[in-house]
Amino acid sequence: MRRTTILALALAVTGAACTGRAAYDADQFRAFVDQTRAFHYDYQPVSSPRDLADQADVVVKGRIVDVQRGQAYAPLPDTPAKIVTSVLHVSVTSILAGDASLVVDRTIYIEIPHPAFVSESEEQEERSYDLEAFAATVPRTAGVFFLNDRTNEPYWDTVIGPNAGRPRGAPITTPFVQGFLLEGLDGRLVSVMAEFEDMPAGWKDLNSLDDVLIALSS
Repeated sequence: MRRTTILALALAVTGAACTGRAAYDADQFRAFVDQTRAFHYDYQPVSSPRDLADQADVVVKGRIVDVQRGQAYAPLPDTPAKIVTSVLHVSVTSILAGDASLVVDRTIYIEIPHPAFVSESEEQEERSYDLEAFAATVPRTAGVFFLNDRTNEPYWDTVIGPNAGRPRGAPITTPFVQGFLLEGLDGRLVSVMAEFEDMPAGWKDLNSLDDVLIALSS
C-alpha cells in the first residue's frame, strides 16, 4: 500500500462563469480562507515563486468556474473510501510555466480531497459529502495555480470511480500549499492555504496577480 502527502484541501465551486461582477462577497471569501487554513499542511516552504514554478509540473493563470465530485480512494480493495475528492475546473487564460498538455480545451482539472474524508485515524467518523455546502463558500475568482500532475499518482492504491469529475482521459492535478493564489474582491492577492507572512521573503511582497507574473518572469 502506498500513501502520498496530501497537499490540498477540499474545495468546491458553483459553475456559473464570471459576468463582470463579483460572484461572491467578502464574508464568503473570508469564510473560505479561514476554513482552508484550519487544516495543517506538512510541506517544505520554497523560497520564491520562481523556485516553486521549477518544481511544479505546470503553472497557470485562470478562473474557477465549476466543480464536480471526483474520484475516491480506499486503502485496500473492498474497504470503505477514506478520501473522497472534488474536482475544481479552472478556465485557463495563460500557461505560465511547465507542461501545456495538462490543459485540455483551455481547462485544467484540480483534484481537492474533501476534508470530511481525509483521515489518519481509523476511528474518525466520516461526515457526509455535501458538495452544495462547499460550493456556497467558495469564491469564483481569478488566480494563479502551481500544480502537480497527479494522474498516475493516486493518494491510495485503490481508486473508486476513476476519471470522475473530468472528461475521460483528462489529466488531474493538485496544488502546492504555497501555490494556490486567488484575487480578492479588492484586487489584492490571497494565499489560500498558507499565509504569506509564514513564507520565505520571496513571497511577502506579492500583492496582486501581476506581481506573481513579474516574479515568475524575473
